[in-house]
Amino acid sequence: MSFVERLRTFIKEREEALPHVESEDQAKLALVFPFLRHLGYDTTNPAEVIPEFTADVGTKKGEKVDVALKVKGTPAILIECKAPGESLTAHNGQLYRYFSVTNAKFAILTNGREYLFYSDVDEPNKMDSEPFMRVDLFSDSDLVLAELQRFEKSQFDPEQVADSAEHLKYTNNVKAVLARELDAPSDDFVRHLVRDVFRGRLTQSRMEEFRSITQKAIREHMKEYVNSHIKQAMDRISQDNEERRKGEQETGTRSQSTKLQEEAEPGVTEEEQEVFRVLKAIAARRMDPSRLALRDGKTYNSVLVDGNVRKGVARLKFGPRKKTVELLTDPVQRVPIDTPDSLYRHMDAVEQAIQTQID
Repeated sequence: MSFVERLRTFIKEREEALPHVESEDQAKLALVFPFLRHLGYDTTNPAEVIPEFTADVGTKKGEKVDVALKVKGTPAILIECKAPGESLTAHNGQLYRYFSVTNAKFAILTNGREYLFYSDVDEPNKMDSEPFMRVDLFSDSDLVLAELQRFEKSQFDPEQVADSAEHLKYTNNVKAVLARELDAPSDDFVRHLVRDVFRGRLTQSRMEEFRSITQKAIREHMKEYVNSHIKQAMDRISQDNEERRKGEQETGTRSQSTKLQEEAEPGVTEEEQEVFRVLKAIAARRMDPSRLALRDGKTYNSVLVDGNVRKGVARLKFGPRKKTVELLTDPVQRVPIDTPDSLYRHMDAVEQAIQTQID
């Protein structure tokens, strides 16, 4: 079982406790300490995990950090816990003071659900104001959760993590900027993109026109880019399937799946059909997309593998005001839909929902 698979199992077990955690102490006992144990740290060994670690700051004596993790006898990671619902970034000043008077190279601010990871990327021995990594255990994708393996006791190498912290920080910051610009292109971003295609004066009205053009161009490029890679995957799948099908008789399950797709479901709208086509395009990276079927239901429409109601991938809940795709991962991930193409932003979650039904 992979690190992420084991972590997903742990997260599922902790979900039951999450609604009952209301205070800082509860977060520490019900969420943070179990997480540390999952990573391999012995929370009963004071030579390894030190609760209420003393970190004297200047004239202030007896200042304590909630938890310190020791590596080779030296404090390597400081952990400050807060209650669920509190703004974590509002407390990074406190952790900043502790960081400056210890030998620790890493600091974690957490409420048991969200984890903010800090280091001294910008200036040696001085904690950065911004984390180099943010992780929400209960909602982030497998790709993000995989980064936590760096902090597993058996894998943790302070020097290697320090070397990668700068790369992670700037990678995540660039991703955040890209996400912001893709959703709402700024004037500077629009000017940068159109400077080689428009020589006239960018008045405000022209700027708004090019902002709309930029958004459309980005969506179309993303769709074309993803589809080109998906087509390659589909071609490989088709070739493999053709070789497998030689001499084989079509199974009844596949025939049923194909029939379900070909039949016109009376309660399925054109927009839902388009979302279904996007789901099939993403699915092609993991499986033969022809195995997916769209079934009409009373309150929502279901996307199934092989037409089997026990193999649900997604629920399409499209109302007059709100349109949501529920991806049947563990836990369920609810994705609001503006346009069918917006589902491409959640490819990791779609592939995760598909993988659970084809394993």
